[in-house]
Amino acid sequence: SNAHVGHYNNFKKIELEILRNNEVIGYNNYSFSRKDNQTTVNNEYKFTVKLLGATIFEVEGFGEEKYLGDNLISFKSKTRQNKKEKFVNLILNNQTNKFDIQGSSFSGEASLKNTIGNWWSHKLLQAESQISPISGSIKEQLVTFIGKEKITINGKEFDTDHFKLTSKDMTLPEDKRLNFDIWLDKKTSVIKTNAKTFLNNPVLSEEVFGPFGIVVACETDEEIMKIAQQLKGQLTITIAATDEDVRNNPILINILKDKCGRLLFNGMPTGVEVVYAMQHGGPFPSTTDSRFTSVGPDAVKRFVRPVSFQNWPDEFLPDELKNGNPLQISRMVDGVMNSESLKLQTT
Repeated sequence: SNAHVGHYNNFKKIELEILRNNEVIGYNNYSFSRKDNQTTVNNEYKFTVKLLGATIFEVEGFGEEKYLGDNLISFKSKTRQNKKEKFVNLILNNQTNKFDIQGSSFSGEASLKNTIGNWWSHKLLQAESQISPISGSIKEQLVTFIGKEKITINGKEFDTDHFKLTSKDMTLPEDKRLNFDIWLDKKTSVIKTNAKTFLNNPVLSEEVFGPFGIVVACETDEEIMKIAQQLKGQLTITIAATDEDVRNNPILINILKDKCGRLLFNGMPTGVEVVYAMQHGGPFPSTTDSRFTSVGPDAVKRFVRPVSFQNWPDEFLPDELKNGNPLQISRMVDGVMNSESLKLQTT
C-alpha cells in the first residue's frame, strides 16, 4: 500500500477533535516518528456519546502503522467499543507480496492495493479498497471525483465537490451495491442526493453522530411516499409545510406520525423539557419500547409496574393506599382525583 508518506515529512502530530452537536466529545490524534527510511504513525482515539447524562456509545483505542518508504509493512490496533474488544494485526508478507491479516472481523490475505482506513492519509480517497483500522474487514469501493459544482437548495447556493461512489463488484445484488452520487459542502458537511440513490442505499439513512446533514431531492410525490415508508423509527420528525400542504397530504402525515415519538410542524426539535406533554421516545430503533418517554414526569413509568392490593386490612396496606391517607397525597378514587380520607361503609 503506497500511502504517500513523503507528503507528511514535515508533520510531527495531527490532532483532531471529534464533535457532536458542536460540542467536543473526544479526540483522534496521530503522531509521526522517523528513523532512517522507516516512518511510524501512532494513533490514539477516544470519544463518548451521552444522552441526558447516560453513555450510549463509547470507543477507545490505539493503532500503530509502520511504513518503509511509502509502503505499509505492518499495522496493529486494539479498540474497545461499547465494552467489546476489537483488534487488527497486519503484516506484509514478502513471500506472497500480500498482507496477512488477523482481525476481529476478518482473517486472511489482502492485496497491497488496500490502504488503512485512517483519516490522516489522503490516499484513503484514492484507494480501490480500505482495511478497517478497528476490525480488519476489507471494504471495496470506487470513488470518482466528478468535479466542482454549484448546487441550489431552497434558494441557497452551495459550492460543492461532486463524487460518484460505486461498488467495485457491480454483480452484487442491487440492495447490497454502492451506487450513488454525493455533493459535499466542505463548509457545512451537508450532502445532497436524489430519491433513487437514497432508496437504493440503506446506509444513507443510518444515524451519523456529529454535525452532518443529508438533503434528498424528490421529483414526484410517489418518491416522497416511498422514502417516508422506508424510514426507521425516529425520536422526532419535523414537517416544514404550509397549512394547505398538510390538508393535501393526509396519508403522508399519517405515515410520518407512525415513524416517530414527536411530530413537529414548522419547528426545530432542539432539546427536551421536563413537562407532562414531553415524549422523548419513538418506534425501534430510536428506543427499545416506544410506549414510554425517557424525559418528563412519565419517564418513571419505564422503571415501575402496577401492583393491586385486594381485600387487605387497612393496617397492612402501604401508606399510599390506607383509608386515612396519612401521606396526604392526591389519589384516584372511583375515577376522581382527591386527597381526602376514605370513610368506611358498614352494613
